[in-house]
Amino acid sequence: MSKRPNLHGAIKIFITFALTCYAWIFFRANSVADAVYITRAIASSIIHPLRGLGELPASPGQLILCFAVIAVLELIHYTQRKQDMRERLSAKPFWIRWSVYYVFVLAIFLLGEFGNRKFIYFQF
Repeated sequence: MSKRPNLHGAIKIFITFALTCYAWIFFRANSVADAVYITRAIASSIIHPLRGLGELPASPGQLILCFAVIAVLELIHYTQRKQDMRERLSAKPFWIRWSVYYVFVLAIFLLGEFGNRKFIYFQF
């Protein structure tokens, strides 16, 4: 039996994900009016998808970095299917292994967000 979902299964997964993301709007909004405003903004962007294209909150450098990180993660995902990354990394010399570890830790510190943010369940 194949591990890949068929089209019907993929559609069910997508619909579940979309409904969950939509429900999060009402969970995280400060009020129902804010949630309705966000819902209308999303619907407006679906109807007119190119309207806010010039108003991206990220700089071109940040967008390039995002796409580069996504490409690296997809490459890791692809190679993980062929061979376990832990096994592959443990077969490398000591200095290569620790260089990779340091790059990942550095990436966490450089790309992470460490501001004072409220925990999502703080109000409960």
